[in-house]
Amino acid sequence: DAAIGGKTAINTPRGKNLIGAFHHPRAVVLDEAALAELPRIERLNGLAEAVKHAVIRDAALFDALEAWPGDDALLPEPLLHRCVAIKAEVVAADASDAGLRNMLNYGHTVAHAIEGATHGGMAHGHAVAVGMVVEARLAEAEGGFPSADRARLERLLERLGLPTTPPCSFEAAAPFFLSDKKNEAGEIRCAIPAAIGQSLPTSGRFTRAVSRAALQRAWGPP
Repeated sequence: DAAIGGKTAINTPRGKNLIGAFHHPRAVVLDEAALAELPRIERLNGLAEAVKHAVIRDAALFDALEAWPGDDALLPEPLLHRCVAIKAEVVAADASDAGLRNMLNYGHTVAHAIEGATHGGMAHGHAVAVGMVVEARLAEAEGGFPSADRARLERLLERLGLPTTPPCSFEAAAPFFLSDKKNEAGEIRCAIPAAIGQSLPTSGRFTRAVSRAALQRAWGPP
């Protein structure tokens, strides 16, 4: 987010990224050799975000990720560059996160609550993977996200070696929903996909208000 998007932030005991600013870099360097040196868990963290980009913006990318064998958890160059392009396109259109850029928050309302509840015990990308599944269930119930697409998402994440179930109870995560940075007027907000490759706008925004009860149902059994 800092590299492509200029979002910089620090965490507080009340939640993640609650104190921050926009500060765009002068340049961004993509060194694929350096990526290959990362531990596998960090490459998996990146893969979760790649899947997110496919769900919110590019059905063809999702198809390509399904076809990719996942060797070494390191994306082939064309898929890697497509992910970078998607992020850059969205940020260029909405640098201040006032509308379109909201879609990049898909999976992150739940992810940040998990990270808070586990005190950082689950890596960010792994929490995003779980968050995408929970928010896909929410979208299925609230916004018509196809159940077949939700099943495809779960299968892909599991095949890539990413988690799909919350590591903590809903009750443990619930306080962190209340301090999420996307909240407005006391309402919890999530980015809701319409289908794989398509986000769902609501009154020009790409997040919508959701109830605690709906989130709890989507969370699943403890």
